[in-house]
Amino acid sequence: MDATNDKVKISSYGNGGITIIGLSPESLDRLMASISSGAYYIRCHEGKLISVPIWKELPEPTDDEKMLPFWRKATNEETAQTILFDEFIFENQQVSSPAITIQSLCGYNYSPENYKFYAEKLKSYGFECLRSRRGNDAKFWELWSLPALCFAKGDLADHIKMSQNDTEKLNFALNFLKNKIAFGSLNVSTQRLAQIIE
Repeated sequence: MDATNDKVKISSYGNGGITIIGLSPESLDRLMASISSGAYYIRCHEGKLISVPIWKELPEPTDDEKMLPFWRKATNEETAQTILFDEFIFENQQVSSPAITIQSLCGYNYSPENYKFYAEKLKSYGFECLRSRRGNDAKFWELWSLPALCFAKGDLADHIKMSQNDTEKLNFALNFLKNKIAFGSLNVSTQRLAQIIE
């Protein structure tokens, strides 16, 4: 539950409308989210807006002990070190262990049916849907991530399996995805630092 220090009051009402004043930007976000998507239970007490989210808050990543440790510890015979690749030369399009991230699935062609269609396709290609926690306005960011080309599945994996190296696989994957998936943006990141065990 969150109580604000606002001095909320109704300044006018009638003819199917109501005017509420005294809201902070954060309170306005929560009130709008409550009306548009039912994201909060809202009430006023002595001029203060009190909001309770209908969804359970997600734990902080550091609170989820089941996720730890992310990597196994090196054995006594192994030594771990960080390596830095040579300067990336974009003109040669040399990439190492590229990852693909898609945002705004469906782009300008959103509909529940289109979203479901493309989401199922991305899942079949090995992508995972990652979502942020909801903000005060009940909105969130959504990313579709393929952390490395070795995680590709289905038709995407079949399409790139004959490629000789990461650069060629990436080019094959990008050509495949741009013809199969409708999205707002697609980003590629390439590995620059890596921890290795010798």
